[in-house]
Amino acid sequence: MDPERTGEESLPAVESDSKQKLLPKDETEPSVPPAITKSEYPDTYDESPETSSQESTKITTSFINRLGSLVSVLFLSSSIFSIGCMGWFAFLWWGTADNYVWRTIVINDWAVRAISLPSSFFRMAVTLQASQCLSMLAALAIEKSIIPLPDVSLYPTK
Repeated sequence: MDPERTGEESLPAVESDSKQKLLPKDETEPSVPPAITKSEYPDTYDESPETSSQESTKITTSFINRLGSLVSVLFLSSSIFSIGCMGWFAFLWWGTADNYVWRTIVINDWAVRAISLPSSFFRMAVTLQASQCLSMLAALAIEKSIIPLPDVSLYPTK
């Protein structure tokens, strides 16, 4: 049979003595990579083959530690800022002529400025939150595709 047709490669004949000389004495089969331990990836389960799934222990970390301090601060500050912008818009929408600040904004023709500037900042805050949520979803998708997040940089992009 032709090896090109069957898809098999023709390998040179190797004697059993030479095969044993190439391998170390204690290793007769290819070694299996070690299981993930707690010390390597602190946010994962201990997946050692000796323990059953009921005995595996989940290591807990704080919410801020899992997200990162910068992301947590940006998420909380943009949420507070968004609530403040919505309150400002509600004040401008439902304000009456009895309120001095509302009356000053309307009489001096500052209504367009009073709405457009906070609305652009409000849009940036919502975009910041959406980008953070999208990056979290991407991390979950990578984790579910059997590539642990710390090992992502080891895989080529092509």
